[in-house]
Amino acid sequence: MTKKWVVVYSIDLSAAFDMLNVDILMPMLERKISPGLLYIIRDFLTNRKIMTDIEGHCSEPSTLNLGCVQGSSLGPKLFSLYTGNISRIIGADHFTSYADDSYVMATGKTLDECKEKIARISETHVTYLKNLGLVVNESKTEAVIFTKKDIVVSDINIAGTTVQTKDKMKVLGTIFDANLKWEAHINNTLKKCKNKLGVLKQLRKRFTKDQFLQIVTAQYFSHLYYCAPVWLNETTSSRLRRMINSAHYRPLRIAMKDFSYRLAKKELLMSCNRSSPMEWARYSLASIAIKTLTNREPFHLYNSLTKTLYTTRRKPSIGLFYDKSKGKIGKQEFNNKLIFMNQITTPWLDKNITKDRLRIMLKDTFFTYSK
Repeated sequence: MTKKWVVVYSIDLSAAFDMLNVDILMPMLERKISPGLLYIIRDFLTNRKIMTDIEGHCSEPSTLNLGCVQGSSLGPKLFSLYTGNISRIIGADHFTSYADDSYVMATGKTLDECKEKIARISETHVTYLKNLGLVVNESKTEAVIFTKKDIVVSDINIAGTTVQTKDKMKVLGTIFDANLKWEAHINNTLKKCKNKLGVLKQLRKRFTKDQFLQIVTAQYFSHLYYCAPVWLNETTSSRLRRMINSAHYRPLRIAMKDFSYRLAKKELLMSCNRSSPMEWARYSLASIAIKTLTNREPFHLYNSLTKTLYTTRRKPSIGLFYDKSKGKIGKQEFNNKLIFMNQITTPWLDKNITKDRLRIMLKDTFFTYSK
């Protein structure tokens, strides 16, 4: 019997970067960096002063020996090292962390098996965080039961607290449905974009076409295509793709003042120098794949991609991507989204190619308007 149940819970930390304890961090770094650099980092994090200024009236300075310097590029790296052992200690089937948010997955043949795993894992997880001096924001803890069957809502014990599962979970602004469908996320995205159309119509009167298109790219397409390589591909249903297409062309028609819908979609793309939704998604995926293969990171993704590449004396490396499963989860694998990438060959993976040159090569391959 295969594992049919997947449970994911998320834990949010309160003021995570402000709670980093230098005395706990330093022993973690001793085996990883040189004594000189260790001294610099300690000096950087300790004996800092903080004060409050209200209309020119300042409080007395106080010493601050906790947390990272706000806005420092070093802070996120130190925090990753500070909490980096969690994935090894808690024993989850899968663990992912983004700054102060952690997502833990447990799989099982039955729901009860998953619940038992989650109770055990979450207790270890929260205890470890508290030993680091971090504070768990229990009000933001949530869980979702992912299954091919009907959506299931159940109570789950997470670190001693009973949490009722939800039918969806938002991860960095992307909504994951319990049935792994993208309708909820796409509908939410389209609603945000629709609310911007009225303002765009007013802005069009005050800017040139090129200026207006820059606004559309920054304020409209940035919402429409946020994390699109995850949810927009050949496995996305045709109905949802048609909805994305409609949303894509609306601001372009405003740019061309084509309110009577006389221009064909291809004409709009050529006139506005913009790609279609699927062209843009393929371009983005190809860029990610090339970066992964060239830099060999993240390694697990690089290893997965190289298994689908072959090299012979007669033929260069070409992607051979295939559907590993008939289920929704299998089709979401990164490899399965790259069916179109048979254009990518060895020269594309040359480390000596500049970023600008690679961008031009990708646009020439995937964007119709540039040909």
